[in-house]
Amino acid sequence: ADGIIQLDFPACTVQQIAEFPPLALAALVSGLGLGSVDKIVFTGLTHKDLSSEALTSASLDAFLVQHGSCHGDIFVELDSEADLRTLRPDFSKLQSLYCRGLIVTARCKNSAEFDFVSRFFAPRAGINED
Repeated sequence: ADGIIQLDFPACTVQQIAEFPPLALAALVSGLGLGSVDKIVFTGLTHKDLSSEALTSASLDAFLVQHGSCHGDIFVELDSEADLRTLRPDFSKLQSLYCRGLIVTARCKNSAEFDFVSRFFAPRAGINED
């Protein structure tokens, strides 16, 4: 009645990964085309019961790619909005990460309109970018 649209999305807790497994980190940096790990300021998982070792464990593959749940995504914050907007992902490399999807975000440091921007990649689920 008041012309406002309200959306109610499920919230997922992100657990920080303090030490990203080296093979998974290499696949992440290479798959996103970042060129350097220095552009990443934060990594996390959206499932509280998974350890960082799960990222390289094929045994969790079937669990992590389940649809209809926000669990099993890798969350990455980049230092720069420009880096996020110019990403040219290699989806075949991103498929080597054992996760449902990859959420990549960056703060908008020079925008009064937006706080952050994000992109979502899920090549293992058949969706390169959403």
